[in-house]
Amino acid sequence: MHRPKNRPPRAPRLTRVCPRCGREQPIPEFYLHRATGRRASHCRACCRAYRRRYYAAHPERVKAAVLASRRREDPARRRARNRRYARRARQRRAQAAVRERTRRLRILGLLTLADHCQDCGRTPQVVHHETYGDVLALVSLCRSCHMKRHFRIWRKTGGGPVRYPWEYDREVDA
Repeated sequence: MHRPKNRPPRAPRLTRVCPRCGREQPIPEFYLHRATGRRASHCRACCRAYRRRYYAAHPERVKAAVLASRRREDPARRRARNRRYARRARQRRAQAAVRERTRRLRILGLLTLADHCQDCGRTPQVVHHETYGDVLALVSLCRSCHMKRHFRIWRKTGGGPVRYPWEYDREVDA
């Protein structure tokens, strides 16, 4: 796009008017199309209302489209996704059990939060589980240091979804 030399650049738009309802709303109120990186022309509320009306008018057509989409999906990818889901479900249950035991120990007074972050010395806000295999393998950290530790774990495993300590220990040793 060509702009004359003497005209200053435009400021980014912070709001937009929905053509369906006519309300001016902040930009985040419009869905983002991931493929194009552009925003939808109608606001989220109008899109939701449209989808509800469409489904009410054409339930069989919507269900058929969903089934067709599932049929087109590669069965190997579906099996892999289901395996990942099952594995993560087991991990979440194990984590929840460890967190519950930790919470009970803190309520009973058998486990106390340190008065400073182990990494930087600031006020701790988070109890970090070094490993979920041991309930007492805990470290008191501030939010910033806690995120740094998780980022290190994430980077060590090559990015992708963040893995839990018992997962990355196996891969690093192998």
